[in-house]
Amino acid sequence: MRVFVAGASGAIGRRLLPQLVAAGHEVTAITRSEKKLEPIASMEARAVVCDVFDAARLRQAVADSGAEAVIHQLTDLPQRVRPRRLKRYYAANDRVRQEGTANLLDAARRAGVRRIVAQSAAFWYAPGDHQIKTEADPLYLEAPAPIGSAVRTMKSVEDAVTGAEEIEGIALRYGFLYGPGTWYTREGDIGRQVRQWRYPIIGKGKQVYSFIHLDDAAAATVAALERAAPGIYNVVDDEPARARE
Repeated sequence: MRVFVAGASGAIGRRLLPQLVAAGHEVTAITRSEKKLEPIASMEARAVVCDVFDAARLRQAVADSGAEAVIHQLTDLPQRVRPRRLKRYYAANDRVRQEGTANLLDAARRAGVRRIVAQSAAFWYAPGDHQIKTEADPLYLEAPAPIGSAVRTMKSVEDAVTGAEEIEGIALRYGFLYGPGTWYTREGDIGRQVRQWRYPIIGKGKQVYSFIHLDDAAAATVAALERAAPGIYNVVDDEPARARE
């Protein structure tokens, strides 16, 4: 299958490209930075410089790729986490998810793409009286700022993707990501804060976190691309952990 990947140089994207190529797919991947062209090309993908905020350039890139499917892994989050700067972080991420998604869907429609797989998150469910959440459970749309805005933006991405006309839309709600280049490793920013006893724990730390390793997230993405029915799916591992752990 000819596959167009947006967000190829992100944490999941770097693990995803080799898996797509190994599965026999012909991959075109975009990046905003010319410095990242060579790393992408080294993974046997066709690398193209393109900013998703440049709608015309994006339409051309998708059309030139001859893509049958699009994978949307666009995010804009920093390597270092500062709780007091969450509003700024989420504003940048919300913009790329809103405008980037709209431009990507428009480009996909115009190019006759038949399937799109998009990144979402499994950690924005509304509080409730049960800890095991399914895709049918409500999201925390009314969460306090700036979380609420991020949740509503994520929901709008899911709605746009799964509701796209003439395109099979799939949204993957990944758990908290761990692996190289993520916050949740020993060398990552949250890992460092935990080691330094600086990471804030709310209450008694009873909150349950569901994680997914980058390689597993990438494998799930390939599986969704190849054979999932349109819809929304949680993608997490089988070892949830309480915050205090």
